[in-house]
Amino acid sequence: MGARAARHRSVPVTVLGGFLGAGKTTLLNRILSEPGELRLGVLVNDFGAVNVDAELIVGVEDDVVSLANGCVCCSMRDDLAGAALAMLARPTPPDRLVIEASGVSDPAAIANTFLAGELRDLLPLDAVLTVVDAQRFGALDGAARDLAIRQVEAADLVMLTKVDLAGPKAAAALAADLRKLAPAARVLEPCRDEHVAFHLLLGTSTAAPRSRTVSESASGRSLGEHGFQSWHWTSPLPLSLPKLRSAFRALPDTVYRAKGIVHLAELPQLRVALQVVGGRQSLQELGPWAASPPGSDIVLIGGQGAGECLGFAQALDACIADQEGQRTPLFELTRRLGVLDASFPG
Repeated sequence: MGARAARHRSVPVTVLGGFLGAGKTTLLNRILSEPGELRLGVLVNDFGAVNVDAELIVGVEDDVVSLANGCVCCSMRDDLAGAALAMLARPTPPDRLVIEASGVSDPAAIANTFLAGELRDLLPLDAVLTVVDAQRFGALDGAARDLAIRQVEAADLVMLTKVDLAGPKAAAALAADLRKLAPAARVLEPCRDEHVAFHLLLGTSTAAPRSRTVSESASGRSLGEHGFQSWHWTSPLPLSLPKLRSAFRALPDTVYRAKGIVHLAELPQLRVALQVVGGRQSLQELGPWAASPPGSDIVLIGGQGAGECLGFAQALDACIADQEGQRTPLFELTRRLGVLDASFPG
């Protein structure tokens, strides 16, 4: 993959899947048209189907279209890994890569590309989002239904579309069925007018600077006005890895993401990044604390009221380690094997 790619910082990857006609491209158009803070690199199977506002287009070169908001869109060819690395090698690499899977493909196969070897470090998998047509999903049969189910099973997050056409009762029944098909995934609550909470899908959120343990609603409108909420928790005290693992295993289905920097009693000298998407959890070493004082800073994103139901602040307060801090045998084993950045056991 070459030294050139290795010099770039890592860029998280979101895989966007779903059956034909579920609404992936509609969602992608919205993401590309959003003026947000992120510079996105987008790989699509059929660029012609992506109909972004012409006023956003500032340059076209071969199969690459550059947008005024800093996003770049490119057609995928056979070499997915090569196309993704080419995005990293651009003069201004993206902050995040979004890959739209074909409607007749299994997004798990794409996700697996980014879970092995050098790609895992350069392009870490952040989430697999599967879009489900609430009106048509139940009518699929045979091979089409089998594929649509596999697409759901591969997901960390499932988003229902066309809920207004299906009706609230049918959509609620389908959501319950999807949770049985993919117990580790989170089924997003329907958004008004199907407007997507981009912070939720792409793993960003607004949070205040770390100062004290606090649980609060997000101040920005981008989450709350569409039925989502974020909570922010901080503490200068070290956390216990086993207790943290247990706390995130207990998250309700209405909590979709958690992310932040944690100060672990088992690894006190190093900053560790925490990511929880659906039922998948991962930790990655970020290097020493250097000038910044050690501490944990975690943001949780979910449906309205999810944090109050969980008692989020209390659950994380309970993760604070005993004064002496214990290095567990499991933690020491993962350190020696060099797999701290892999998903930790649920």
